[in-house]
Amino acid sequence: MDERGTTNELGSAFSKVFSTAMGQGAWTVLRRRLRIAKFLPNRRERETKAARATMDRIGRELIADKKRALAAGEKGAGRDLLSLLMQANMDKDLPDHLRMSDDEVLGRTVQSLQQYCIRH
Repeated sequence: MDERGTTNELGSAFSKVFSTAMGQGAWTVLRRRLRIAKFLPNRRERETKAARATMDRIGRELIADKKRALAAGEKGAGRDLLSLLMQANMDKDLPDHLRMSDDEVLGRTVQSLQQYCIRH
């Protein structure tokens, strides 16, 4: 939620994924122990999958926007984590075999956010 009390799609998706990860109940343990239980419908799993798809879609949009801004040399490209990672990855002196794909950039960004949230 922002200061006005409204939520955004990405924030809601992160909340859903993190709340699901923290709320490992008896059903989750049972699904891990019994092979057949893995095939039974699970609301939590569906919601988490949908939230991850939302995070992935928005993340890809952000990466594409940052790429365009950096390639155009826009001054307001930012000093946020994604901008810095994209700048380093797009550096002309970086050999091609060391460049990360968009999937890797997205994964590293999400991983960093997860680590930050876990620690705080």
